[in-house]
Amino acid sequence: WRLFMKIIPLTKETNEIQRVLALRSSRNHRYRYREFIIEGRIAIDEAVERRWKIKALFYNKDRQLSSWAQHHLAYLSC
Repeated sequence: WRLFMKIIPLTKETNEIQRVLALRSSRNHRYRYREFIIEGRIAIDEAVERRWKIKALFYNKDRQLSSWAQHHLAYLSC
């Protein structure tokens, strides 16, 4: 279930940030792409626990990651 996931660091230079913002704010985009954004530790932990197919994991490249975030990046990128 993790085989097709991309890990995408978000910076100001990437186009992916526009897509993330569009999915986050527009129901039409979520419906069109059949994707949605999960944010926060509890929601992400639950999605992983329930073995949801995670298409991409986004994080801010310019900020230091917590140990929780580092663990998930390592675990989900295997």
